[in-house]
Amino acid sequence: MIENEVNEAGKRGLMSFNHIIGQEAAKQLLQNALRKNAVSHAYLFSGPAGAGQLQTALVFAKALFCTEL
Repeated sequence: MIENEVNEAGKRGLMSFNHIIGQEAAKQLLQNALRKNAVSHAYLFSGPAGAGQLQTALVFAKALFCTEL
């Protein structure tokens, strides 16, 4: 099931934080950590199914490993 979601995200191309609907506080927290270069050693993406945990985690991982702006 998760593999299908990851594959589907890869087909669509990973989006930016701007494309994630809702979760404003979580997005702000993650973006601030990236801006301040103060990323924690672990993050827990939890919530009801369909809330965007996987999408948010993938966008965050993309931002962490981004080498170009």
